[in-house]
Amino acid sequence: MDVIVNRVTLKHCDGGSAITFYDNLLSLEQGHDAKLHLDDLEAEFDYLPGSGVWLTGRGLSHSVPLWTKGERVVIAHYAKDDMHDRLGIPRPSLPTQAGWWSRYLLT
Repeated sequence: MDVIVNRVTLKHCDGGSAITFYDNLLSLEQGHDAKLHLDDLEAEFDYLPGSGVWLTGRGLSHSVPLWTKGERVVIAHYAKDDMHDRLGIPRPSLPTQAGWWSRYLLT
C-alpha cells in the first residue's frame, strides 16, 4: 500500500504486479480537480475526492497529470506478483461475466 500526496503520476504500467491483479485507488482530500488518464484506452476520468477506482495496473497504462487546484491524496492498494511465488499461492484469474452469472445469480 502507498499513500501518494500531491504528486503528478507519469504514464506507466505497474511492472511488479500480475496482469490478473487489480489495483484499488482511493482519491481523497478536498477541492482538487485531478483527472485519471487511461492512456491505452484514450480515456480521461474525473478523479475527484471520494472517487474509488479498480484497474489492472499492469495491463493498462495510466497517469494523473498536473491538476489546477486543491490538494490531492491517494491511497493505492496493490499486490506484487513475487508474493505469490514466495508463498506458493496460485495467482487469481481475471473475473468473467460468465463466472459472475454462474457463481452468484444462477445458484
